[in-house]
Amino acid sequence: MKNYLKLFALLAILFSFAACTPGDTPGDENLGIANAANSSISFTAKVNGLDWEAAEITAVQSDGGSGSNPNVDIRQFTIKGENAAGDIIQFVLQRATAEAFGVGTYDVSPTSGEYGTVFLYTGSEGSFQSFPGLSSGTIEITKISGNQIEGTFDAVLHQGAAGDSLTISMGAFKSNKYGTFY
Repeated sequence: MKNYLKLFALLAILFSFAACTPGDTPGDENLGIANAANSSISFTAKVNGLDWEAAEITAVQSDGGSGSNPNVDIRQFTIKGENAAGDIIQFVLQRATAEAFGVGTYDVSPTSGEYGTVFLYTGSEGSFQSFPGLSSGTIEITKISGNQIEGTFDAVLHQGAAGDSLTISMGAFKSNKYGTFY
C-alpha cells in the first residue's frame, strides 16, 4: 500500500509538472527551461531507431514536501525534452529520503525501493511509460558542474502492462538546471 501511495504522489507531481508550459512564469529561463538554439544544451535520442532531438529542455530538482503532505521529505529530479512536433521524452527520479540525486546510474525499473522512476514518451508513436518489473533501461547523470547537468539514458517502455513496446536508445542530455544538485 505504501508503494502505491508513493507512486500516486510521484504521478501527481509528474502530471502537475507536465501541465506547465514554458512562458507560464516570468523568468522561466532561470528555471532550467531552455531552447536547443542555445549551444550549451542538448537532449537527443533514438526512438525506435529514428533520430529525435528536443527543441526545448527542462531540468528541475526539487527538495521537500509535496502534495497534501508537505512534511514528507521527497527528493525529485525531472528532465523533459520536447521536439518541434510536440513529442515528449520525460523522466522523473524520486526518493523519500534526505539524499538528493547526483552523479550516478539509476534503473528505469528499480527493484530495491530506494528510489522510484517514471519514464514517459508521448508522441507520434503513441504514449508509453515505464512499468516496474517490465521496463528496462538506465538514466545516468554523468556530470554536474556549475549550472549544467549532463547524462545519458536508454529505456524500453510499454503501452500498458502488457502492451506494445518502444525503444529509446543513445539518449543524452546536457541542460541548465534549477534546484539543488549534488
